[in-house]
Amino acid sequence: ADSVKVKVYPNPSSTGLFFVVVTLEDPTNMEVRVTITDATGIVLLQTIKFIFFGKEIKIPISLTFKGTVFVKIEVNGDIITKTVLLQ
Repeated sequence: ADSVKVKVYPNPSSTGLFFVVVTLEDPTNMEVRVTITDATGIVLLQTIKFIFFGKEIKIPISLTFKGTVFVKIEVNGDIITKTVLLQ
């Protein structure tokens, strides 16, 4: 997973819209799924599985939820978790 970088922005988000960007050092076939949960573990949103070939995928996420959400990004079996504050 060293070659995988994940960026989530803007954070905090005042509009409920943010982007999950997955970047690879080496372009390759990737399967990416994003799951968003609240602090209690309730799933607010889960994307379909994105399959892409290349160096970067940018996934827009839009929620009406306010507060801290946990963003779980599954990339080819690796799991990366970020937190985003929705104001």
